Amino acid sequence: GGRCVPACVTFRVERCQYCVASDEQLSALSKDYSLQVNWMRLWALNSNQDPPEDDVRRGLYTLITNPDSVLSSGGQHKLYVGAIYQVEGAETLQELAERFRTTVKSILSLNPDIGSAGHAGPGAEVCLAPCS
Repeated sequence: GGRCVPACVTFRVERCQYCVASDEQLSALSKDYSLQVNWMRLWALNSNQDPPEDDVRRGLYTLITNPDSVLSSGGQHKLYVGAIYQVEGAETLQELAERFRTTVKSILSLNPDIGSAGHAGPGAEVCLAPCS
């Protein structure tokens, strides 16, 4: 028979974005990810602007009109769940949580690649969902 050789593959995933199913609710998403934000905060991250018309046509824009509905043009369901912050110096996750009024648990749920080391490292990009 054949011989299986283990291999590792690295994927780069854009931070602060979540792919939603058409029947998901913002309130459930907030709860699942330990986000201390209400649905209006998620709405502001996604709908409080006029998207470029070309993006709407290509299905790159998610429309949120109420907490029980996440609609998307073109079948795309990309939702922004926070803002990207670049870590300065030796900031710890606890320091970030205090600075942005969130929790370490929330930071880790949005950044599973960080692990529980307590810090992300200088210059690292971290997705944050500040408390609102």
